Amino acid sequence: MQQRHPFDQLNELIAGYRNPNKGFTGIVGGHVVQIGKGVGNNRFLDTMDFAAGAFWYCDADSAIERKARDIRKHLAEAVQQLPDNTPGVVHVGLETLDGMLVEAERYQRIFKTVKNFDPSGKDLRWVYCHLYQSYAPPEQAWVIDETTYYFSHRAHIEEAPLEHTGMIVPKEHTVDSGVHWLKEAP
Repeated sequence: MQQRHPFDQLNELIAGYRNPNKGFTGIVGGHVVQIGKGVGNNRFLDTMDFAAGAFWYCDADSAIERKARDIRKHLAEAVQQLPDNTPGVVHVGLETLDGMLVEAERYQRIFKTVKNFDPSGKDLRWVYCHLYQSYAPPEQAWVIDETTYYFSHRAHIEEAPLEHTGMIVPKEHTVDSGVHWLKEAP
């Protein structure tokens, strides 16, 4: 049976498990074929004679700092679009691909940014930061996890305007407590 090459399932077969919070480098020896005349995504593994791989992760402080992107630029651009003299809410979405250490640093940066953000005369009430991670496990077509941080800006401590804070993942599939990168990946 021919399998598209490269493909995520091969990494799981080589390693014995998946870990979407770490990088994986693998090598395969075998025969690769093309089916039809297409060029892109037209590589299939016909036989496999050898396979090896390793998970990797860089936990250097400088790497964590670089990966833990802040939302300041996105927040500033979004607030500029808010109408004058009207209460406003901003939603910012980011992917989470780098694990727990990066996300802990990112949370600190987001919290500090929102706390110190000057909306330049706009009536910014709430900031929602949606953190997404997508997976393509072999037994499922598509899986997305979502964690949402929401912050009341300045003195606007009234009840949050959204009952369900997720933008993509339905309420019945959200993480009940904590953050999605601490639960087992699908």
